Amino acid sequence: MRTSSYFNDALFYNQNSVIDQYFEKRSAQIFTSDKATSYIDIYYQSRSKKITLEETSLDDKKRSDSQKPDPDLYWQTESAPLTPVDHEPVDHESFLYQCPPRYNGSPGIETRKLSDVNLLSQIAVESKYCFRICFIRQQHSLGRLLVTRELFEGLMRSYRVLPRFKEFILLFGSKRADNEISPPQMQFRRIPTKQRVMTGPTGTTHSFCPGFECAYGLRYVELNSRNGKDPWSIRQTAVFHQYNGYKESSTWILVAASKNAEIHLDRYVKDCEDVNSLNPFEIHLIILDTVLANWRHYVVDLTERVAVQSDRVLVASIEDADPLGNLKVEESQELKELEDQVLDVLVVLDSTSDTISSINEHYQQMSRGWKACENGADMDPIILALRAKQREVNLTRIKVQALHTKIRGTTSLLSHLLDLGNGLSLKDLGEKARVENFTMRKLTERNTKDAISLKVLTIITLIYLPATVISSFFSTQFVGQEQDGPSMKVVLLPDWWIFWAVTIPFTVGTIFIWWVFTQVQARRIPITGEKKSYSRKSLKEHLSFHRRSRHHLPKVNEA
Repeated sequence: MRTSSYFNDALFYNQNSVIDQYFEKRSAQIFTSDKATSYIDIYYQSRSKKITLEETSLDDKKRSDSQKPDPDLYWQTESAPLTPVDHEPVDHESFLYQCPPRYNGSPGIETRKLSDVNLLSQIAVESKYCFRICFIRQQHSLGRLLVTRELFEGLMRSYRVLPRFKEFILLFGSKRADNEISPPQMQFRRIPTKQRVMTGPTGTTHSFCPGFECAYGLRYVELNSRNGKDPWSIRQTAVFHQYNGYKESSTWILVAASKNAEIHLDRYVKDCEDVNSLNPFEIHLIILDTVLANWRHYVVDLTERVAVQSDRVLVASIEDADPLGNLKVEESQELKELEDQVLDVLVVLDSTSDTISSINEHYQQMSRGWKACENGADMDPIILALRAKQREVNLTRIKVQALHTKIRGTTSLLSHLLDLGNGLSLKDLGEKARVENFTMRKLTERNTKDAISLKVLTIITLIYLPATVISSFFSTQFVGQEQDGPSMKVVLLPDWWIFWAVTIPFTVGTIFIWWVFTQVQARRIPITGEKKSYSRKSLKEHLSFHRRSRHHLPKVNEA
């Protein structure tokens, strides 16, 4: 059953509207606004007969891509019949691809650095059916792409780039941290093209030449130039490949490729004697080889850092109150940072493994018919190389998984040491509390004895106090003795009232001072967490208030 063109375009070609909205929102952070630093490096294969601008400019003015598509353009999105009307039908289940895809043209490579949209379009027309690679560079791993949006959109239009490639461009741009660890899933689309008629010694044959375009993102690790404790940085690159099966030509776009990848690709396109003999999937293997080159060294560096932290934990003494007291806070937190980095590596390796599997699967589908003239699937160098890279990724993942297990064990040991240290601390605190309780009990017993003694003294004082007061009064000068016959009698002197006139006011004053002091102390008690204190001025105001209140009391009418 045949699928509709809308279904094919919506799921395999056109970009999702949600991604388009997010792309519009983040375009200012993705692309640079400085046209002076905006450029695209293009490597393209020179042809013996180039297409001139005069031959195509008139036709380009008369039509647009949506109105009248070029029948030779393999990037057209509408569904096209596999066999044109001017050829006989072909049995697609029985035909074999005559040979692997070859690049068309001479092996000469030209390099151009373009910053103008019009010149970019001219080069696109000139190298229409040539092998070409476009490099878009990035300021740094968390910086903007060194290309304006206008120039990027011109590249997309001129080279008929898959619109879904924008989804991988969202990996780049100015940001504080790289939160999207895994790139999007690889996008692969087969492009229907017309038949190619070949005439040979055996007669005329009809060959179906499929084309394809794919886009994917890869994560790779690279040494940075920063002087921090981590000399490695996880970077990203985006790859777009478009292959014309009818003209046997390829278009590549590499975004933020590593320097190592650019060096290898430069040698690949310049040092090869015969570009026409190259398989288009070879560049995929070169990119994968450079992407996976540093992972082993990065894992070794992570292993060394984990070993340092593990040794610090292993030599910690359990008998100490703080088993990790010799470690700094930053060093103690590094275990958590290392675990996060290892988890990120696992996600990246799983994503890379999925990309390699997808490339292998699509390559076997595209090259199934080549085996009639090749050595077979088991001897295909592309398949063998992809399998080797898959095993390399799997082996690296096993090492990283073992490292993660080691980190978890070190973290668990650290947790147990902290628990034991806390237990020893609690034991020491319990011993100190026991000693303190014993001391407090002794003090309480002593205070109790003192209180009993004070109580006895108070009772004795209360017993002898009346007698003391009376004896004190009679011993004053206000009581005297006079001769009454043969005996003496006690008499009060006329000024005896002075004693009471002085004693009573002093007593009342003492009681009043005690009352004021208790009131002030009561107001100093915290209320709802706030402490209230009174200054000398507030105390005067308090006393004056009570004095006014006493003077303004209502008088009771006498009966």
